[in-house]
Amino acid sequence: AILIGTIQTLGNSSFLAMTHSVSIPHRYDTNPKKTLINQHMEKLYNIIIYPFENSVNRYMR
Repeated sequence: AILIGTIQTLGNSSFLAMTHSVSIPHRYDTNPKKTLINQHMEKLYNIIIYPFENSVNRYMR
């Protein structure tokens, strides 16, 4: 179970890095379509990954 948890955490951190590399430029980007996609990515992250990551972290503690 711990092994699965670490794999999931690694997967989450790589996903996090991916979404952050996507979402950071949009603060300076003026392309509205791109910012919309980034907003959707952030929403997806907040709805799906964040609670899942919290439950994994709670389980790991």
